[in-house]
Amino acid sequence: SSSAAAASSKLEYIHVTQKEGQEYVLGELLASWGLAPTLVSVPSSKFRCELVPYADTDEKVAECIGNNICCFVDEACGAAVHARTGSDGIAFVCQGEWNVLPRPKIAFRGGWGEPGSFMTDSDYLHLVGAFNEVFDATGKDRRPLNLQMFHRESPADPALPVLPELLQWPLPALFSRSQEKLHLGGGLNNSNPHANDTSSSSGSNSGQVDAGMSVVVDNATRLSKRGALTWWHLDDSGEFVLQVGLQLTNKRLAGPVLLGPTGRPVTKLFVYANREDYDLITQDDVANGSAYCVGLDLFRVPSEHLPADSDLTVLANDTDSNNNNSNNSTSSSSGKSDRPFRLPKLYVAVLEAGGRPLLSTPNVPHLVLTVQDCVMIEQRRVSKMCLDEIVYFCERIRRWNESPILYDFLKTDLLDEALLTRRVVLPLLDVLAATAPASPSAQQQQQQQ
Repeated sequence: SSSAAAASSKLEYIHVTQKEGQEYVLGELLASWGLAPTLVSVPSSKFRCELVPYADTDEKVAECIGNNICCFVDEACGAAVHARTGSDGIAFVCQGEWNVLPRPKIAFRGGWGEPGSFMTDSDYLHLVGAFNEVFDATGKDRRPLNLQMFHRESPADPALPVLPELLQWPLPALFSRSQEKLHLGGGLNNSNPHANDTSSSSGSNSGQVDAGMSVVVDNATRLSKRGALTWWHLDDSGEFVLQVGLQLTNKRLAGPVLLGPTGRPVTKLFVYANREDYDLITQDDVANGSAYCVGLDLFRVPSEHLPADSDLTVLANDTDSNNNNSNNSTSSSSGKSDRPFRLPKLYVAVLEAGGRPLLSTPNVPHLVLTVQDCVMIEQRRVSKMCLDEIVYFCERIRRWNESPILYDFLKTDLLDEALLTRRVVLPLLDVLAATAPASPSAQQQQQQQ
């Protein structure tokens, strides 16, 4: 419409021109993108970051996963979602057919999980009776809302299509689902295309083998108001998450509009830390003893309270000396640590409306800032090739006072010998047999032939 075009012409647009593989000062980066007014404060200049890479092939995706780095994947992985939802994702989700919720759902107010806040503070919770209430805030409290609606075939769920099922995952070697018959273990076969769906397979035929390399553990549609900030957290149960932002029309945008690498509006900004920095990002022991969220306040910790580069060098040397005296830890001949103490290096991802899906790797602390009113859909999978991620997560949550949600695949399938054999062991043995090098005798037979 002419009014929408006029409003669009008045918007200020800022382009992401930074390149992946280069290091930037986080605060300067966010300020250059026009995000400073959205934040409590700009991060200290001592925090450095890189942009999350774009992995356009399965080989590049595998390399990123091997390095535990999140990445963007090819646009084709989200094409079916955009074809279904059209040019205005908010309008699609909020249309009358499924806008009103059969039962009110809890949305989180922006700032939930903020360092220093009480873990069970109900002030960060708000009941919504319809999807559009996330975007049309009323009342005195105008803090932005964030509603994550899981699709679990409950009477309390609306008739909204399960859009995450339309996502096409990359790298079948890690994320395939069973779509064809696979003969294993004396004629066992699987012809059920949904054998590894969200629910436990406890009631399925005991003779079926789940040939897929991944298990879908959850699907969600997330509606978020501009300015909503979700603080540091881990995704559940050692899962991978593939997420994509739905398209937005110009009338939905508020300036300044940040345009991502493909020229589309940025809807969400993810900040990831390295797994090794978890104990600095989130201090679980202190949180357990205080019932407060305790962690790194990325936006308010003053630079003078952070160590300088010279301090980090000294601390690294002191740490090496203590380790050598206590347990004979090895260090380099120079006396400096092979892995010197440092501030966390962060990775920034800008999720575009209608753009490339973002693949998050397991057990990586991250926070998320909503840049525009938006809808994001996400599917969560556990890869049978990465079961060590489940072990890490289970070890981590042993230190938590409050246990998170554990999926049926963890609680049931992995604890049942028959299910474990059918769903995990046999498929992995098949992969091993297909990829193992040929024996010397077999190689000789091939040469003779």
